[in-house]
Amino acid sequence: MGKAAPRYIEIAEKLESDIQKGLYAVGDLLPTEAHLCKTYEISRFTARNALAILEDKGLIQRTQGRGSVVVSLQTSMFKDTWSSIDELLAHAGTVHTVFESVKEITVDEGLAAKLGFAAGEPLIQIDGLRYQKEGAEQYPICTLKIWIPAQFKSVVEELSQLKGSVAYLLEKQFGKQSTQVDQAISACIIHRDVADQLEAQEGEAALHLVRKFIDDKNEIFEVSESVLPASRFTYNMRLRRS
Repeated sequence: MGKAAPRYIEIAEKLESDIQKGLYAVGDLLPTEAHLCKTYEISRFTARNALAILEDKGLIQRTQGRGSVVVSLQTSMFKDTWSSIDELLAHAGTVHTVFESVKEITVDEGLAAKLGFAAGEPLIQIDGLRYQKEGAEQYPICTLKIWIPAQFKSVVEELSQLKGSVAYLLEKQFGKQSTQVDQAISACIIHRDVADQLEAQEGEAALHLVRKFIDDKNEIFEVSESVLPASRFTYNMRLRRS
């Protein structure tokens, strides 16, 4: 028998279902923590955790003095909340990647400036799409383009069975462990070819992510690039006073 989900998760799922069924429209207030406590016979701590899940999913916004306001009927399908390299790599196992093409290229000057590899270096370029499940369906969340040095070409043979990250394959086969990941995030708009892939609107606002995976010798061994529609991406950062 499977272990029952924590009570706060059950409450969050019920509230999310109510939102998606239209019982709460955008702009409506959800029940207060006190009301949730009385209705479901739970503690204030449990109620607060349930609402935090909805906020993390981008469904509500909690404001002191006003309560929990519905801001979206659809969850943000991709959330960047990692605080370590291990969390970043582990996240790749929670999404499904469809690899569409693999080709060998030679780095030109423009690509060298963008990726950090040396001009003239042979690379393997891997193109695909990442999907995430929402209930019984799955949606494309971002494009994915990966570059790795040509000497790591053998990892391509395992892409069809990949359930994690390409960086994981590089570590498993070649011992290339990430000690640092440099990430650059910028704004862009979605062009027609990408819009078709992502089932998005041409000209829609999006985020452009480039990640460089660096080993203990300070050498780049993988670079990834993604375009994410703005409606499907939330970047969370928590700062603490030291």
